Amino acid sequence: MKVLQFNNRNAQRVYDDYISRSKKAIKILSEKDKEDCLLEINSYIYEYWEQNQGKDEIKNSLTGMKR
Repeated sequence: MKVLQFNNRNAQRVYDDYISRSKKAIKILSEKDKEDCLLEINSYIYEYWEQNQGKDEIKNSLTGMKR
């Protein structure tokens, strides 16, 4: 999984924390299933972020991860 890079340091911290918590939540899954879940989560965040570029990255991060 390619880690997303945000310009805003706080948005990056929100994203990193979310991915870290997601990894803890799926630790019981097989390696393949973990990777699939993380790719899906990352893809969803990236798509939301792409659709809302130019707006507040922190707000986008929180809103995208809330969905």
